[in-house]
Amino acid sequence: MFDVACWKPPFAADSLAGFGPPDALAPAPGDVVLVRLTAPLQDETTGAEPHPLVELVHELRVRCSACPVVLWIPHAPPQVLIDAVRAGTQAQVRAILGGEPPDPGLLRAQLTHPGGLSTFVLRWASDAGYLPPGVEQEDVRELLDAPPSVRTLQRLSLQRQVAARTWRSRLQQLGLPNPHA
Repeated sequence: MFDVACWKPPFAADSLAGFGPPDALAPAPGDVVLVRLTAPLQDETTGAEPHPLVELVHELRVRCSACPVVLWIPHAPPQVLIDAVRAGTQAQVRAILGGEPPDPGLLRAQLTHPGGLSTFVLRWASDAGYLPPGVEQEDVRELLDAPPSVRTLQRLSLQRQVAARTWRSRLQQLGLPNPHA
């Protein structure tokens, strides 16, 4: 139903590693984990069982926390495409690509699109251990969702009544850059 590959920067057609089973995947930080649909999806499971794509994406996020997971649907009939997009949305993949071959420009645009970026960053930071329990994730989300012109520690400091220097040191302790970067 799915096979997986690493897509390495600069994300050209020739930088796409061979597809294979998820167990053989060995991405480097900065690579994109590309999940390719190889067969139509079966009817979604009912009840408490998660969809197979949801399980696969979760497993990949645990094993490859430094890499975004992207779904690629090469070519499919309309109903298969609809089912695959629905499953990808449920699995919360960072991007969904279509066509043959996958388009690097579209990938870059989807990975950097602000919609959902804060959710992706917070999930990644949490999975990678950068946001341990006790850090106020809503503050970080608010900071990431702010327009670039007002995305500053001073703005967050005024709202939360904590000095900007305190926020800066918290981010440095977590290994994160300041919000402007």
